[in-house]
Amino acid sequence: MHQATFHCRTISPMFLSGPDTDMPELRAPSIKGAMRFWARAISLGWPFDGNGIESHERLLRQDEALFGGVTEDHRRSLIDVSLRHGEIKKRSATSLRLDEGGKYLLYSLLADGYQTERNFISVEFPFAVVLRGKDKAALRKAAAAFWMLAHCGALGTRARRGAGAFRVIKAEGDALPKELQFIPNIELKAFLKKNITVARAIFRVDANSHRSENYSTMGDSYLSSKSFSSWEKALDSIGSIMLKHRKAIPNQDRSRRKFTMETLNQKAAFGLPVSVREDNSVNFQESGDENYSRRSSPVFITLLKYKDQFHWMVTKLEGQLMPSGASLEFHSKNTKATCKKEHFWTEAAPTLLNSFFEVVKRDADHIKTLQ
Repeated sequence: MHQATFHCRTISPMFLSGPDTDMPELRAPSIKGAMRFWARAISLGWPFDGNGIESHERLLRQDEALFGGVTEDHRRSLIDVSLRHGEIKKRSATSLRLDEGGKYLLYSLLADGYQTERNFISVEFPFAVVLRGKDKAALRKAAAAFWMLAHCGALGTRARRGAGAFRVIKAEGDALPKELQFIPNIELKAFLKKNITVARAIFRVDANSHRSENYSTMGDSYLSSKSFSSWEKALDSIGSIMLKHRKAIPNQDRSRRKFTMETLNQKAAFGLPVSVREDNSVNFQESGDENYSRRSSPVFITLLKYKDQFHWMVTKLEGQLMPSGASLEFHSKNTKATCKKEHFWTEAAPTLLNSFFEVVKRDADHIKTLQ
């Protein structure tokens, strides 16, 4: 049996739990599920055959061949994921002291009436993730997926907004890919670029690989040029950038407003549903065929720690924003509104999302996924 062990520490509060949301819990299925996501995101070509023909069934076969599955002809997982850690002492979200940008990113955990229900795994909590399996090639892919999770992703609620980030402080075992480094031994930007390239190679991805539009795949990343003395300051920095860019500024002249009810589909490009203060949400329109309730954000914000300093990193997840044939709706309950209260859109307009990344680039170093 081959093995790879990763000794980790949390960077930002991790809101991860089982059915009892009052009790934070590190769970192997959650980590395996996140590894599955990043394996799909970095692999690109899994759904395609040798002729470039895409099929969801092929994607499932590739996915289940590594991680196992539940389809009729699924295989047992080639990878066993287990955890080691000490006692988890829960802390309440009410104990967090965040500035405006941090509060904006973690708003759903800090909102009135909800904050007492969620507790988190504290910063710098140590834990170990152990991967085991008989197939060394499969373990190489699993290790590459874990690298992506540890450096580009996070775990738990609001993982895409800076919560649940963690780092690897030691990696050991005979299944570790020798060319894949888990602890920065060079300047951070160079370290990330080098090892993303290695992870792509392990999944046999190159510049000629097909990219599916039907699920999230790894796009480019943007690492903050500035370092910060704490995770809170790093979170506030990127949170303030997003807040300023997305915030609606009231104006009596509707033509000068940044957003109106008619343009809320621009915010939908950041994920659905879109919360509207003291009003209903923007979400998918119900139909007689398939109904959708949410669309995860294509913006993944995580935090990294390097030489006792902190950086934010934003990764753009590629893929179509809405399923074919889907539409959006908003039914305002605002009795003071003087405009039309029902709105429908056939797309989530990418204008605001694209301009957000243009703003991010001003304060960040660009890390390309495909060279």
